Amino acid sequence: GGAGPRATPTLDDGFLYALGANGLLHCLDPQSGEEVWRQDIRIDAERKPPTWGFSSSPLVTDGVVIVHAGGEGEKGILAYDRETGELRWGAPAGDHSYSSPQLAEILGKTCVLMLTNAGLTVVDPSDGALVGEHAWKNDFYRVVQPLVIDESSVLLGTAMGGGTQRVEFRTENDKLTSAVVWTSRRMSPYYNDYVAYEDHLYGFDNNIFACIDLADGSRKWKRGR
Repeated sequence: GGAGPRATPTLDDGFLYALGANGLLHCLDPQSGEEVWRQDIRIDAERKPPTWGFSSSPLVTDGVVIVHAGGEGEKGILAYDRETGELRWGAPAGDHSYSSPQLAEILGKTCVLMLTNAGLTVVDPSDGALVGEHAWKNDFYRVVQPLVIDESSVLLGTAMGGGTQRVEFRTENDKLTSAVVWTSRRMSPYYNDYVAYEDHLYGFDNNIFACIDLADGSRKWKRGR
């Protein structure tokens, strides 16, 4: 809360990009604070801010600034020209998320991952074309980032007891298809991202530090507040 955006601004090639809680996306000169351009994603996505405001850190790649907006149809993820602010493309995604678009490589494909209340959406950063998706609908808040743990596996976390899911992707007809490896309620991350290290996952299960096995999601230990 308080003044300023709810998500980390992004510095890229001499420009600063910040999305405010009320939906104003700014491109600023980081030296002077002078505005280069602004867009209102409430207008472009035709929606009101979510409960705790828009909280998507801008992702700058392929000449565009990508944010989650949560509008209907092609207005779930929006991409703006990094220099002019012109809307370049939109793509479907869930209508609620406090996560941010994330650049990743899955099975050799460079793509953008977006974790929302609907699950995981995977799009091409150049034009927003759908590369793949994994449905995991949940009314709990999703705040943490998807965690890529190898060339084909991604972990998806959900707060408030929703748990963590390990998803395996495969290539089929030049698209990514997904399968659930396991779902574990032994790790329900809220605000803090978790860390994968030597076949284990470390993080906060709600408010208590814990460790689970990456192979099957079973708990290794949980202690401390």
